Amino acid sequence: MKHLYLLVFSLLGLGTAAAQPGLDYYWVGTASNGIQGSGDWTDINAWRIGSLTGTIPTQVPISNNNVYFMAGAFPTTLLGTTPVSITISNSVNCDTFYWDPAVPTLPQKIVFQTTTPGSAGPANINLDVYGNFNLPDSS
Repeated sequence: MKHLYLLVFSLLGLGTAAAQPGLDYYWVGTASNGIQGSGDWTDINAWRIGSLTGTIPTQVPISNNNVYFMAGAFPTTLLGTTPVSITISNSVNCDTFYWDPAVPTLPQKIVFQTTTPGSAGPANINLDVYGNFNLPDSS
């Protein structure tokens, strides 16, 4: 019986060690639509750990990871009418959500979108923020 408890606690420890808690994730996008800064939230290649030039993570952000959308990830100008698109194809979450006030205001805008729009908007897809939600002042 003692060995069974040891096995159970060892397996529980492995499960929690696999998560990447308390990391800072920086959005870089994958230019999925040909526009710098565009990409899918659930694509690990759209994120970097620690800075815009950090390493690619092994998983997407989770509820105790901070996410940063910094100006360096986005173009300063856009040609044409295609916006920068950040796609949320599944429910996602993070601790703190930070939007850099230096992100340029583009005429075509930066849009968050889902790939499964419902009749009255997104269907069962959430962006849950468990910490602070920081957007720049509009003044």
